[in-house]
Amino acid sequence: MGEKLPIRTLLESMRLEAYVEEKLAEVKVCALCGRLGYRKLPMRRIGARYICAECLAQLKDAIENYDAWLEEVKEEEEARKSLEKRLEELTR
Repeated sequence: MGEKLPIRTLLESMRLEAYVEEKLAEVKVCALCGRLGYRKLPMRRIGARYICAECLAQLKDAIENYDAWLEEVKEEEEARKSLEKRLEELTR
């Protein structure tokens, strides 16, 4: 048949469950990477969502280098068009 748990064990499990429910409200999830943040992983609220410090640093870096990235994309597009144009001339 079933084992009877001591009252002390039942009380401990109830206390632990209440603690987890209380602390669960403090746990945040990064909107970008999905990591859980509590005390050791700082989070920043942006709008209705949270972003961890690591993702925020990467986002900052991407924003700071946005103009250089756009220039690279533009150069790659020009190189691709030039290559397509040369191939088209060679196949005629």
